This record gives sequence, structure tokens and C-alpha cells, in this order.
Amino acid sequence: MFGEIKEGNVYLTDYGIKAAELWLEIPKHYSNIKLDEFVVMPDHIHGIVFIVGYRHACTLPTRRQNQKLPIVIGSYKSAVSREINKDTFFQWQKSYYGRMIRNENEYKNIKR
Repeated sequence: MFGEIKEGNVYLTDYGIKAAELWLEIPKHYSNIKLDEFVVMPDHIHGIVFIVGYRHACTLPTRRQNQKLPIVIGSYKSAVSREINKDTFFQWQKSYYGRMIRNENEYKNIKR
């Protein structure tokens, strides 16, 4: 739905481009969210999200103070779905996979 891989490169469809644009809009709606590296893959997205004011960068809520992240991700997925469903049927996987980034080495590896 979002693109295809040719010769080791991801080429985004219009839906993939829209998914990237909407990802970049997240901080406009949530003042305590900062985005880091992200990539739109042919059928999913990887991204690093910082919750400003907290000690760790994270991609999933593992502590009580990070409970707003599911709302952010849910809103993002809804926005992408609304755009794509104007033209064709699209449905995300129900949940998302993520984890807390615990140290600088892990952060660098994930970012790479």
C-alpha cells in the first residue's frame, strides 16, 4: 500500500507519501512529542518518538507517564486510514509493536 522495494530502495506510492506527511504533522497536534528518524516501508512504518519531559526516547508506552503515546499512534493511524479510504479500502493491523529505547547504544543501533 505504501510503496515497493526496488534494488534495495523504497519507492513510495501516493499513500506512502501521505503517510510520511501525516507522520511529520504529529508534533503540531501534540506539543510534548518530538520525532526522530522514521521510515515508511511498503507495508508498515518505523519511527522513533521522543516524549518531551521524560527521560527516555521510546516507541511504546512501558511506563505510566508514557500512556499518551497510544493516543498519538491511534490518531496517526486514523488520519492515514481516512486519507487512503477516500480511494480504496485500507485497514491497519490492530495494535503496534514498539519498545522503550533504554540507552545511547541501543538508540544509535535503532536509528541506524
